Amino acid sequence: MSQFDSLSIVIVVVMVALIAMIGYVFMDKASIAVGHAGFNTNKIEQLKGTFAFFDYMVVFLYFALMLAAVISAYFIKSHPLYAIAGFLYLIISVLLTPSIANMLLAFVQATGMSSAVAAFPFTIVLFENLPVISLIFGVILVFASYGKREDIYLGGGGY
Repeated sequence: MSQFDSLSIVIVVVMVALIAMIGYVFMDKASIAVGHAGFNTNKIEQLKGTFAFFDYMVVFLYFALMLAAVISAYFIKSHPLYAIAGFLYLIISVLLTPSIANMLLAFVQATGMSSAVAAFPFTIVLFENLPVISLIFGVILVFASYGKREDIYLGGGGY
């Protein structure tokens, strides 16, 4: 097993552990708020705090995964032939993200969704700007993948 394989395994394990810990904290807060006896006023107030935590968590996980992808792309050796596939993937993802953002925005603009919009302000802002954010992260990701020097840690880009 090479040093690169060890680094890849560590990155995957850390990301899975981070997602599992955040999921556990959210589920723990939600289960305490709901309880077994049904909803009451105190439980609903606790659940609103859980929703605020979930809103922050969604935005944090999105940016954390994008940052992890950029860091991983910088350290992973890649052949220049894959640059074509990277650019195609970037184009396809930038073309698809407006549809995803519009779908969520159409959902939250429905008449009965005003309370949900108020509960998740950061997630709504993230999805309103999703195409631009995806384009910026995609360009950074492509530059990180193929714009590295040959003498960097783990051998650098290209063969």
